[in-house]
Amino acid sequence: MRRSSIHVLLRVLRSIARTPLRGRRTLLTLTALAAPACAGAAATPAEPLHWAVQLGLRVAVAESQAPILDRVVLVPDAATYLDELSRWSPEGRWPVLFEEEPRTAIFVRRFAPAQLLRRESVGAAAPTGAALVEASLATIRHAWGLRPDEALAEGFMARQHIPAGIVIASVADPAWTAALAIAAFRGQPIAWLEMPLGAPNDTIPAEQAAAFQRTVAELLDGSGMEWRGLGDVIETIAVCRTMAARAGIAPTWTIPSPRPEDRRGTIAMTDLIGRAPDGSRGAFCGWIFGDAASAAYMAMSGLFSTVRAATFVSGYRDEPPWSAFDPGPGAEILRRAGFEARMRTGPAGDVETWRRSLPRGWKTDLLLVNSGGNAEYMILANDAQLRAHEMPLLDAPVAMQMVHSWSLRAPASPGTIGGRFLRNGAYAYVGSVEEPFLPAFVPPSIVADRLSVGVPLLVAARHWEGDGSSLWRVATIGDPLARCAPEAHDRRRRIAAPAPATEDGRTKGTIDLRTRLPELLRGAVAGRDDAQGAEALRILELLGEDGSARAFWAELVRIDGAGSASGRAAIPILFRAGDAEGLLEAWRRARVTAAAEPLLADMLWHLVPDRLAAAPSAESIDAMTDAVRPGVESDLARIRAWRGVP
Repeated sequence: MRRSSIHVLLRVLRSIARTPLRGRRTLLTLTALAAPACAGAAATPAEPLHWAVQLGLRVAVAESQAPILDRVVLVPDAATYLDELSRWSPEGRWPVLFEEEPRTAIFVRRFAPAQLLRRESVGAAAPTGAALVEASLATIRHAWGLRPDEALAEGFMARQHIPAGIVIASVADPAWTAALAIAAFRGQPIAWLEMPLGAPNDTIPAEQAAAFQRTVAELLDGSGMEWRGLGDVIETIAVCRTMAARAGIAPTWTIPSPRPEDRRGTIAMTDLIGRAPDGSRGAFCGWIFGDAASAAYMAMSGLFSTVRAATFVSGYRDEPPWSAFDPGPGAEILRRAGFEARMRTGPAGDVETWRRSLPRGWKTDLLLVNSGGNAEYMILANDAQLRAHEMPLLDAPVAMQMVHSWSLRAPASPGTIGGRFLRNGAYAYVGSVEEPFLPAFVPPSIVADRLSVGVPLLVAARHWEGDGSSLWRVATIGDPLARCAPEAHDRRRRIAAPAPATEDGRTKGTIDLRTRLPELLRGAVAGRDDAQGAEALRILELLGEDGSARAFWAELVRIDGAGSASGRAAIPILFRAGDAEGLLEAWRRARVTAAAEPLLADMLWHLVPDRLAAAPSAESIDAMTDAVRPGVESDLARIRAWRGVP
């Protein structure tokens, strides 16, 4: 970007930072700033870097502004979450997650912190309305080392920080937890935008979607920040609030399909946001939605996850046009960049191989899948169908591209392919909301090439020019600046975390779970205490101590100290171990239902059926009957077969 443009930008932003903008349907408060960071560049190369590579470098520089402390803090509620985030500073930032969020365990196990802390509740409700806006502003200032009264523009200019994106949130939507984490970590603006946009599984009218598009464009135009081209100031927009995944198509919009029937279809809302009124793309949009806990999980995964292992799955034929999506070259690119890359193609990419891989779950950081099918099922090499309930359980947060029609038609529904992956732990997802046709997707070899030089995933997996870049049906979920870069491109520094502050020898409102564990282990065994046993099992799982957890569970069973709470806590541990009999025993003791605990029920059905004897015991059949998942006909078919019922 031109140097004169930066000075103009900063002058404009100084006034914006002091004066909130208010509109008829919109409450806007810019709570940080944005533009390219050239800090750290020692010399200008003879040939300018491609704008997408520059974007990756800008993200890397911004991420390096503060070290990552080697800790994870678990919180019980949104108010405590905000209080913990308010402690981020240039001296360190760290992941903050809700303890009861079911995906928290896979994040913590993958992050493997030296320090695992639990915060006690601050005992108050989270702020709302203007108070939330002010608290967010204070949190961003503190995270970047600004004085409480310092204008954001001057503070960021002094630190040579001009971010690459903005964040959109709503004070009435719980996904502000994601918005604040992204804004505070990346130093981005938050625009608090209040207007109805439907629910995630909805399709809203074209007029309503266009009004949102215009509102965002007017916001950016009014800020004075360059955004209408790729390679300028604003390159991404993170929408952290509820909205519809799809919108109807307006007659004036340019779409890549010549078929008249597609004019009556839908487009992806995330593909609309960030475009100028003429349809040209000025920024890439990522979307995070859900309750406070799940939104925080998605944001923290995008900010703190590292990518070491990639898995490619393809059921496509080795003939045009499918052969253009051959993952082989992409896997080789990632291997050369330092990743572990696995491929499941040809005979290894069929449905039966997929099903055999489900017991114990999948452990990968990046997943790129080519398949056919619809919203509720996918088809691989042997043309058989995999239903949504056959999507793998995940043992690490996953970023993914799904070359597959309709997978994100209903992203809030676990009965769909995309909804199931999001529920199971995907934090970044590129997929389609309707039939987009194969050319709408970027082949995995190109995605891999872009990732290998640090381009963020949600940008890397989109077409940048040509018909494929037109407004269409590929949706992008997650933090749009989350990178799946090789270790050599990761400038985040991880340092030892100081011990929690204490008073009179006692920790202030914080429990060190490693220190707490021995007391729980002793109390559970001595008192046959189910609650203490369950808490000990959860801590052991979080710490990645599955072997010790299994031994402790066996001891609880032996002394008859295992009840419903510890049974529930043991299920994920026994699932990863492949212990079908132990898992059945834990399920019986847990006394839960598949409707109440869908993830635990998936673990049971992914592991147990193929390990039961040809003639399972009546007790085992009864346990599996209690675990039948609502709407899953194959579960009922298994039960009927075991009982000998036609």
